[in-house]
Amino acid sequence: MKQNAWRAVVAAAVVVGVAGCGSGRPAGPDTGGAPAIGPIPVVLTVSAINRPIDAYLPSVASVKALITAVDAVTARCMKQYGLPFDPAAPIGLDDLNQQDKMRSPLYGFFDPDAARANGYEVSAGMPAAATPGQGQAELSPAAIAVLGGRDASGNPATSYAGRPVPAGGCQQQGVDAVGGYPPRPDAQALPDHGPVVPTADPRMRAVDTAWSACMKSRGFDYANPAAALADPQWAPKGAGNQPPTAKEVATVTADLDCKRSTNLMGVAVAVETAYDQQYIASHRTQLAAYTQQLQARVGQAAHLVG
Repeated sequence: MKQNAWRAVVAAAVVVGVAGCGSGRPAGPDTGGAPAIGPIPVVLTVSAINRPIDAYLPSVASVKALITAVDAVTARCMKQYGLPFDPAAPIGLDDLNQQDKMRSPLYGFFDPDAARANGYEVSAGMPAAATPGQGQAELSPAAIAVLGGRDASGNPATSYAGRPVPAGGCQQQGVDAVGGYPPRPDAQALPDHGPVVPTADPRMRAVDTAWSACMKSRGFDYANPAAALADPQWAPKGAGNQPPTAKEVATVTADLDCKRSTNLMGVAVAVETAYDQQYIASHRTQLAAYTQQLQARVGQAAHLVG
């Protein structure tokens, strides 16, 4: 499959999870200057994790439009040199938001539908940024050089068949045409990289302690859900997809049960909501400008395709 540099948008994020139950009761007193939280919701599915910041994220449709325009400009550039370029359709974008919400440094992992079959589903994923031309191994070395702007030795490709090569190659020309790489449709694309939700928030520390005690009662010793997800025992081993071990299934089952019994996910969503609201209130001007700029980029992309 031919994948371009911006196709790192399909990479798995870091760590997100979902489950839990909630009482619907208001939160207790806040400490440490953390923003106040409202009622704690009941969270039983990934789709129940709805945050205020979601309204500001780049839409999948916008990202796809930008990728399509980059590909169109890149293909026209390559054609000028008589070289092939057959971009693959972007993959993994449609469910990326849900995948992101299944893993978070704040609450670890949660997938109530498949956890017992798939364990923690730890995946090596793709790098946060890829090299231009990556995935184009079927192209000739000359074509790869024109596409990515560098030859096999890493030196800048300045000309091909008597024609100058644009700085960064045809792919960079495509990226420049839409005002930069298409954003990943998550909060990292927002001004100041979106809201920061500290894992040391006092409400999360309290529920983490309760969760950890629950896990110990079942024979598992982890300080918080993120530590359970990050356990190196679950790292992929060898090539191909391998089924989870019985220990991994037992661990993730206990993890999810303890999330439910402590209402960890309800607390996590309430905490995320509080920090989202704080961020939105302090970034209204920047968010408005970002949204306007993204809309302009998507409008320009529409003119580049055809």
